[in-house]
Amino acid sequence: MEASSRELVGFVAKAVILSFSFFCISCSDQFASVETKDIDANLAELLNVTLNQARSSPGSAAIRGQLAMTYDVNGFPDAALITYRQAEELDPGTFTWPYFQAMLLAKRNEPENAIVAMDRAISLDPKYVPAWLLKGTWFIDLG
Repeated sequence: MEASSRELVGFVAKAVILSFSFFCISCSDQFASVETKDIDANLAELLNVTLNQARSSPGSAAIRGQLAMTYDVNGFPDAALITYRQAEELDPGTFTWPYFQAMLLAKRNEPENAIVAMDRAISLDPKYVPAWLLKGTWFIDLG
């Protein structure tokens, strides 16, 4: 009985490691990128450096989030939204990623989607009052 228990534990451990590896591979295969040939050279370099950092640490939500913020503040909302979602998938317990998604969705005039993202953020930090105020504003915008 003891030998079969060890075999079961070994099997479960291998299955968990394999599942985690597939998860990391699936997250790392799909990096959002933007066309940089017609933009400022310094900005293009920043974007490329940040993207390469994310590629070298595909399982890091913090680095993926840094890439998302870089896209966001430099006017690449589509790439930012994809990358914020990836950061949230990598670290679903961090308030920042759904919060920034909500802000970006609101800027894109998608209040319904912004509310859904903000609900995820609020579930992680229900005491952050600005999140509630923004959510209320978006409900008012919906009529």
